[in-house]
Amino acid sequence: MPADHTDTNGAAPELSHAFYVQVFTMLTSTSPGQDFWSIRQFILRHAFEQLRAGQKHFVIALPLCVPPSKDKVRSLYTSMGIGKPTWGGDMEQQSIFMGSETVAGQVVSSGHSLTITNFQEPRWLTYPNRGGIAGLSVFPLRRAGRIAGTFTVMSTRPEYFLPSRLALIEEYSNLVALTLPDEAFYEFKDIELGVMPLPHLQAPYLSHFRERVLQVLREATTRGQPMNNAQAELLVRHHLEEELFLI
Repeated sequence: MPADHTDTNGAAPELSHAFYVQVFTMLTSTSPGQDFWSIRQFILRHAFEQLRAGQKHFVIALPLCVPPSKDKVRSLYTSMGIGKPTWGGDMEQQSIFMGSETVAGQVVSSGHSLTITNFQEPRWLTYPNRGGIAGLSVFPLRRAGRIAGTFTVMSTRPEYFLPSRLALIEEYSNLVALTLPDEAFYEFKDIELGVMPLPHLQAPYLSHFRERVLQVLREATTRGQPMNNAQAELLVRHHLEEELFLI
């Protein structure tokens, strides 16, 4: 579906009835047990076209809670995003762990959205991880009093986050929350995020993610206890989480 037109400087448009119908049709026609990944991707692409407003470096990302290896959610993991970040590359091909040091981490811990319209304001100057970003808006992905992660929008344009854009971002976050399985949501009492190292320090560890997943799959088969790809990926994320906490 073509995106509605948006003013590069002014207010963002409202989501059309037709877009909602298309999303709900996709949700209801997906087979039981099938992942809604493609629907999330569809929503992100639509949001990107609606919100970008001509910016070269504009990013939308979905940091989600890493299922706990023990009893508490200790980190977030971004494996889905769209746009060209200021630090280079393509967000669709990048992954990163986040913790309590990030705005996304604060939003997951509190359950409340947080928007920074201009990082140059004195109160934000010491905030880590800005990486050329002028501002960002983070909305929680919530359902029935639980949380799964955040819908995060990063802009290189100061004062970009007008009320109309924030309303639109919240609508997109609510739609994304509908695409997540019940088990992706956690009680706030089960959230206890740690502090993750800066992205460039994570890179050497994350660059071998796929190789480590394949190794886990091979070892499981050798033991006669085969696992699927999703199980192997989660095991590797748990290992990486522990390694990164030690940096």
